[in-house]
Amino acid sequence: MNLEIDSLDALFDVDVTDFFELPPEDEIMNRKDSAKVFLETIQAMYIPIRPDELTYIGTQLPVYNLKTLLFGNENWLDMDLLNQEVIGPHVQGMRVISDVSSALSASNQDSFTNFHALALDHADFIQSIIDRGVLKRRQFLEQLRNQPGFHGKSTSIFFTGKNKNENGSAQVLEYAKKRLRTLGVFDGESFSHTTE
Repeated sequence: MNLEIDSLDALFDVDVTDFFELPPEDEIMNRKDSAKVFLETIQAMYIPIRPDELTYIGTQLPVYNLKTLLFGNENWLDMDLLNQEVIGPHVQGMRVISDVSSALSASNQDSFTNFHALALDHADFIQSIIDRGVLKRRQFLEQLRNQPGFHGKSTSIFFTGKNKNENGSAQVLEYAKKRLRTLGVFDGESFSHTTE
């Protein structure tokens, strides 16, 4: 075998990078880095839950890094759970759609007290119709259907539906800094702000 090895060739290792500067490589993310990604493309998300699910759903929200406006139903109103450190800080600014105002929702009263407050508002609503001088049943029903709306201390009433016998209003509450406040009332068509 007749081989010649040039030892000088090994001394001068010339590479392409000596002539051209290559751009730095982008950092490649792996599964562990996915917790650093914030999801900002969703404007709002409605998350209705059933009773007693707040413990499970609320503690999972931090994992998803959502930068969006969250909406929930009345089952989010367990203030003892909502104010815990594993849930509360991650749902700041959340909107809750409720039948009752924030003062009643945040009070953690039993359901009897809540029904009592609703009954008082409903009695005031009926009394407002009777005060107009309606004495006959048919007149009362007509006035009831044509009522423009009623805003009581704890709830609002705005009849909608085919027979105008469904309450189409809902309170919109905001959760922030371990407190609830009423933002306004949605009557099925428009949102009216309230000051609380």
